[in-house]
Amino acid sequence: MSRTMPTLTTLVLVSFLAGIARAEEAPPAPLAPPPQAGDCASNPNDPRCKQPLAPAPLNPTPQATPAPDKSSSGASAGGGIGNLGSCSGGGGGGGDGVVILAAVVVGAALLPVIVYIVDSDPSPEAQAKWDGFSSRVVIYGGTTTEPGPDQSVGFVGGRAQIGYQLVGFEAAIESSPTPSRYALADAALMLRLPPRSHVELSFAVGGKVLALNGQSMMGVEIAVPHRYLFGELFQGRVAFDVRPSVAFNANDLALMIDGGLQIPLPGPLSARIAGRVYNLDHDIEVSAFGGLEVGL
Repeated sequence: MSRTMPTLTTLVLVSFLAGIARAEEAPPAPLAPPPQAGDCASNPNDPRCKQPLAPAPLNPTPQATPAPDKSSSGASAGGGIGNLGSCSGGGGGGGDGVVILAAVVVGAALLPVIVYIVDSDPSPEAQAKWDGFSSRVVIYGGTTTEPGPDQSVGFVGGRAQIGYQLVGFEAAIESSPTPSRYALADAALMLRLPPRSHVELSFAVGGKVLALNGQSMMGVEIAVPHRYLFGELFQGRVAFDVRPSVAFNANDLALMIDGGLQIPLPGPLSARIAGRVYNLDHDIEVSAFGGLEVGL
């Protein structure tokens, strides 16, 4: 009996240890996969549906993005540029202003030709003055607008004319205290037509330099200086001077029209009140000035 008990004890112990070893070597039973949303919809009695659904992956597989169509994008970009160009060409008002100014300059140049054709012969005094040597000098001061809102600058200037029968010469110079802000100079030879009763007409060709607010242009100038004559005052005649002109070079075109009322004073003096409209590039500017004229 004493030998049998240790033997049974030994066998039980060995069997227990062998079972533990086999349990450790055996792989764990696979777990059932968690149910998906589609599984529970088709079989709601599935016990797995009592468990929470599997979460969606945090980093889904990226989808391939189709390459953009270069032809369509290029056409779209080109259309945008075209629209900007069309807006800048006529939307700012400057282009329309230059067209209107051009029409005024052309009209002001043609009108005295028509008046000259239909007008009557001059007085003997006016004819005698044209036959001899004549001269005029005007000294004046004023202000002109500049590009940008509410900007203007003052200037002083002078213009001189001399003539003998068909030939004449004129020159002018104007400047602000800082010439880069505003400056003008022109000089031209004139063809002086014989006077008529109510108009004196000339054609001028020369050169012009115009500077405004850092911009400048220099070119050939064609002008039609003329004056309309009215009633007499202090042994002189009230006159309205007009000078339409165009200056141009290979890159720029500047239009300008001057108009001024001349009121005779005692002696050789006359008072002058004048205005001007002109352009430099696409900007339309306006000047107002006045001064004294000495005529011989």
